[in-house]
Amino acid sequence: MRRNRFFLIAALLSILVLSSCQTKQEPEANTHSGKITLGLKVFTEAGMDSTRLADTVFLNIMRCSGQVDVLPEGRQLMSSPIGGMVSGFNALEGDKVGKGSVLFSVSNPELTDMQYAYLEAKAQLELYAQQVQRARNLAEGDATSKRELQTAEAAYATAKARFEALQQKMNLMRLNPEKNGIVSKLAFQAPFTGIVAKRHASNGQFVMADQSVVELVDETKKILHIEVMGTQRSGLTEGQNVLLLGSDGINKDVQASILRISPLADPGSSAVSVTAVFKSGDVSRLPIGSFVQAGVVTNARAVKYLPATAIIPKEGKQYVLVFEGITDSEIMLQPVEIKTGEISGALVEVQNPEAIEGKVVLSKGGFQLLQ
Repeated sequence: MRRNRFFLIAALLSILVLSSCQTKQEPEANTHSGKITLGLKVFTEAGMDSTRLADTVFLNIMRCSGQVDVLPEGRQLMSSPIGGMVSGFNALEGDKVGKGSVLFSVSNPELTDMQYAYLEAKAQLELYAQQVQRARNLAEGDATSKRELQTAEAAYATAKARFEALQQKMNLMRLNPEKNGIVSKLAFQAPFTGIVAKRHASNGQFVMADQSVVELVDETKKILHIEVMGTQRSGLTEGQNVLLLGSDGINKDVQASILRISPLADPGSSAVSVTAVFKSGDVSRLPIGSFVQAGVVTNARAVKYLPATAIIPKEGKQYVLVFEGITDSEIMLQPVEIKTGEISGALVEVQNPEAIEGKVVLSKGGFQLLQ
């Protein structure tokens, strides 16, 4: 016990010596008359403690509700341009897939007929092109009539239109029978690295053309849609920080920034829609579609603060107890009046920090000493 008391006295003495060395000549503080002498035993047994002024940032936060979503380019509903039987669909919801990986295939007998028709149309187009050229050569030598040339050109135009229509279908289905031959099914690849969010079909299931088979999302494109009242719109600007709020306070690890503010308010609720993009923190635990409580930081201000337990109210004023001296058995405390400002949780802003700058202050247990 004597050894612990020795270390406590030594620690307090070192703090006071350091404070006296660091403190510059400050304006004289408005103090409460009379010093307070406190037994060191009382200090230790009552669980009292000390602190100093510290720096922090107080945030003015506009509270609102929000919903997690993704940017339009980060969400893909994949379907087949032609109906058919689904196969090779083995990705589960929540699986991460790489760009270009095959997600599923769709087979349909019409695919082979379509590719055959395309190759046939291409061959016919080449044949008609030769016939037109021959007719033009003959027409120049007066060996044939212009009517025959017109007939050949009309047949070529019809063949070209048919070929181009089939070519568009090949491009739509990403088929290249000239290079890869005729295939019996379409393979669909992931357009980007993402997460399988929803399966809308199963292997062996027949799907109609353009029926959704799988929903793919890119979690790096997550955004936050928030709603604020129209009366609060004037306090919003693009680029403002958005924090997530929980029952235990502010989650400063996950932060977003306002990207866009809708120019229109909902006629029913008068709410304005705001889009924010996440810029830091792990958002993998925020499911797309989930609702969150958020706060838009409308102002950030650097302040000097003390814990609320260090502030002692008396006769309409606010005081703190400053350490003025220490012996092996006693501590001398001096009441100093301070001016307090904004309160943030358990922190209180000190508006005249010069009164106690560099001083050691009793952080708790001083309320009864001034009453």
